[in-house]
Amino acid sequence: PCLPHWKFDDDLKYAIGSGAAPDGDADALAGMLFAVLSLEKAGATSPWLEEVGEWAYDTCKQFYLSSTVSSSSGAHRIVKLGSCWGGWG
Repeated sequence: PCLPHWKFDDDLKYAIGSGAAPDGDADALAGMLFAVLSLEKAGATSPWLEEVGEWAYDTCKQFYLSSTVSSSSGAHRIVKLGSCWGGWG
C-alpha cells in the first residue's frame, strides 16, 4: 500500500522524493476525482477513464488508511501531518 511519490527526476523516470505529504496527496486525489466525474457526466468513453476511476478509489482508500487517525472520541478521522517536513507519520 502506497500513495504516489511526490517528486521525480527531470526525465520522470525515477522517484526521488517520497513519504507522507497529505496536502499534496489530497490535491492529487481531488484532481483525479474531478476529472473522472466531469468526464463521466459529459458522456466520455475514453479507454483510460475506468482505470483512472480505480486509481481514484484506491487513492481514497489508502489516504484514509495512511494519512488519517481517529479523533480522541473515535467519532471522526483527522488528517495527519506529513513526515517530509517535520511532521509525524
